[in-house]
Amino acid sequence: MKKILMRGLFILAVALVSMSAMAQSLQVTFATTAISGAKYSPYHILAVWVKDSTGKYVRTLMVSAQKRKHELYTWNSNSAGNITDAITGSTIAAHTTHTLTWDLKDYNKSLVENGTYKLCLEMASDNKQGPYREIEFTTGGNSYSSNPSDLNNFVNITLNYTSATTAINTVDLTSSYVKIYPNPSVGNLNVNLFLLQDSKTVISIFGMQNQLLATKNIDLKEGENHIDLSSDAALLPKGIYLLLVKTNHYTIGQKLVIE
Repeated sequence: MKKILMRGLFILAVALVSMSAMAQSLQVTFATTAISGAKYSPYHILAVWVKDSTGKYVRTLMVSAQKRKHELYTWNSNSAGNITDAITGSTIAAHTTHTLTWDLKDYNKSLVENGTYKLCLEMASDNKQGPYREIEFTTGGNSYSSNPSDLNNFVNITLNYTSATTAINTVDLTSSYVKIYPNPSVGNLNVNLFLLQDSKTVISIFGMQNQLLATKNIDLKEGENHIDLSSDAALLPKGIYLLLVKTNHYTIGQKLVIE
């Protein structure tokens, strides 16, 4: 009987969650710090780009520099100054936090193959080579979040990868197994889950552009389980979200409204 139920839930999961490879993305958040002894500090120029595991240039995500762009030596060497479809701006006057999203396309707007890539960050506040940082990451497989250590004046780094297998276009709720309340929510949020067996469970909240905003990994027991997500919901601004529940034997989602 349990096998029949689990097979039914697998079919249900396929029907509920619409997948799209085009929705894969890597969201990058980081901050910069002042370069000790730099001539123009805190003014600085900045470039962020992606190259593949062999060092081949893939795509520039951001360049903030005007006359001094030639002093981003590593970026110029790797990209030949290519800013196709990149975010561009002037010299930055103060150190701050940046958030960028890569849609996993190269500078020709072609979707790249799954594999290992390097996120490259370069900054300068003087007429010479400035801090440079490479962060290796992978695409393909499951969604994940990572927090590389602070290094070379690049700090508070977060990588959020959303894979094709969890990028959500539309979801509905099967209340027999997942109940979310109150919905709409004003900050308090609860989830009741019914499990057919003990399960490692992941509960995630996505924005409407498929960006991962919150995630909780918990071990739950067979039967009824109650999870309080109020602390996560309280951090979300008013809007519409998607809440996804993944267990060992089903994946179910529902639209979530925060008022």
